Amino acid sequence: MEEARALIQKAFSYDASGLEPVVEEDQASFRFEAGEKDYYIVEFHNGYQYPATLYHFEHLGEDQDFDLAQEDDSYFDEGLIETAKTFVKDIYGVDCTEATVHAYGYKNKIAVQMETAPDEVFSVRYYYKDTEPTGVLFCKDVKALEQVMEKNEAKQYL
Repeated sequence: MEEARALIQKAFSYDASGLEPVVEEDQASFRFEAGEKDYYIVEFHNGYQYPATLYHFEHLGEDQDFDLAQEDDSYFDEGLIETAKTFVKDIYGVDCTEATVHAYGYKNKIAVQMETAPDEVFSVRYYYKDTEPTGVLFCKDVKALEQVMEKNEAKQYL
């Protein structure tokens, strides 16, 4: 649990020490509720070198009809790629300068997906109006992340 708190502090500069986690035992998941519609989650999986999920969820009350996949490309700023690389380097110490990069837009999120090795993929997420990451997903299978983007009918920027 302390590792989860430390990751939240490092990633989002948020002090979760006063929050009690909601523990989901089936997947070593820690959820720290910071407000009614605001929480942090860290999920650990056996066999993963990094947490599978490190996220700050904010339910922003966006228009339910809004979907980046239906919008023009103006919401995607290529600067998000460098921010994503820096975020992964700062949090996990992984250099993504040589990573294969793809970016997607869906619902109210932008995902910058970086494949650093055939079995090592980081997907840094942003809310579409923000330039700071809201979280990172780690996966050992790039196909799994691609399937998530297909399911969400995401627009691919690159």
